[in-house]
Amino acid sequence: MAKNKIRRSLVSIIDPYPSKSEVDQLWEYFESRCAYCGISINRGSRTGHLDHLIPSSEGGSNSIYNHALSCARWVIPRKLTAVKSRIFS
Repeated sequence: MAKNKIRRSLVSIIDPYPSKSEVDQLWEYFESRCAYCGISINRGSRTGHLDHLIPSSEGGSNSIYNHALSCARWVIPRKLTAVKSRIFS
């Protein structure tokens, strides 16, 4: 347990999560719409999520260039890698 906390702390220093202004830029870039299905997302409702295009477990970073705005429908199933690669290729 302590190892995980130390690892997460070090990762957050080396590869920090996008700042508030970067998150604002992502919402603006995607025009408050899901990058996958285009549904409009109300930011106040907290149903929008920043989704890693390349998961951290597969070597993806926390850079804003590795994030897409997505609705809850697309965050839950993690086996959508093939769909994501088709959309963004």
